[in-house]
Amino acid sequence: MAVYFVQCRATAHVKIGFSEDAARRVCKINADSPAGVDLIGVYVDGGVEDEAALHVRFAEHRVHGEWFEPHEVLLALIARFPVPTVERFGGFDGTKLTNTQIVAATGLSKSYVSDMRRGFAPITVAVAAMVFEATGVQVGPLRGLEPREAELITRVCATPYHAAQPASEAA
Repeated sequence: MAVYFVQCRATAHVKIGFSEDAARRVCKINADSPAGVDLIGVYVDGGVEDEAALHVRFAEHRVHGEWFEPHEVLLALIARFPVPTVERFGGFDGTKLTNTQIVAATGLSKSYVSDMRRGFAPITVAVAAMVFEATGVQVGPLRGLEPREAELITRVCATPYHAAQPASEAA
């Protein structure tokens, strides 16, 4: 859940919105907008109550619905909630693979791969190992490792966990 802030490229108006999946919502707004929008801030821990409070706080600058004039106080507030970047979660390191290729190789959902690539979804060690094993691409916590280190972590993640056997069974 997050409160997100998008800015219209043509008018500079700012939309204050809330979504369970901010990345997907912003993509939808952008697709529906004739001028396009840019994500300019995300309050990751924000809820629907926070969105409503912001609508009340900036009501005098409302243009229409959830769209507001880009007032300097609003923009200063938004600056405190930077857009999550790929670097925030480790991201992808310059891979030329498409999302579709990564989905086909790993079985991950297309929306999850897209969110990882844009920095909206965390990349766990297990997911990073799966991507590396399937594609050879180091993402998230495996980025920057020597190939042999990434291979070792991938093997460890791929090894099923088995509870320790009692000593009498182990012999």
